[in-house]
Amino acid sequence: AVIMLYMALPHLAAENETSITEQIRQLKNLKILSSFCVTLFMFIGYSSVSTYLAPYLSTVWEMSVEKISFVLMLLGIASVAGAKIGGQLSDRFTPTKTLFICMFIQTAILVLVQIVPHIAFLAIILLCLWVLTVWICGPILGVNLVVLAPSAAGVMLSFNSSFVQFGFAGGAAIGGCILDRFSVAAVIPIGIIAAATAALIGIYSFKTPSKEFGKK
Repeated sequence: AVIMLYMALPHLAAENETSITEQIRQLKNLKILSSFCVTLFMFIGYSSVSTYLAPYLSTVWEMSVEKISFVLMLLGIASVAGAKIGGQLSDRFTPTKTLFICMFIQTAILVLVQIVPHIAFLAIILLCLWVLTVWICGPILGVNLVVLAPSAAGVMLSFNSSFVQFGFAGGAAIGGCILDRFSVAAVIPIGIIAAATAALIGIYSFKTPSKEFGKK
């Protein structure tokens, strides 16, 4: 497989690269750090709900195993579609505007899941929209980091991927701790809090001029 990739991929001329030290220094920019925090809390919220979604649907929405399997399949399709749409939107609109809209929608959808009547069809629609908007944000968060630090794009995107994984692990751990003390229904409020926190950090960081975040 490695040999085939080597033969198939085009050979590109080397570009002038910024030293690793200079790239790491970009982390002093608090706008970049706050963007990592947005990624972290967004995926904490996502993981805290998605990890325990099957027992939640079974217990709270009283879905059968067959319906839960169907819902999980649809959510997988929604995640792939979200990543695709996110890439297209990042080419057409400014990253911050799209992120604002998607983070607001994520929070609003989880609030609706918490308060609306337990109707299976409605739950499927809401959850698919929620997953779609979360994964739309994935590519756009990456584009935002490239805009903030174009000379250190590779390092910033690597750190961002790490924060995605931290979010997954943290969300699953927080959800597990909550389930030890409360019912499975409590994962939705955790998701709401995490999504709202990501949105608030995003509003503060994206709206604040760069010079107020340590850039000279």
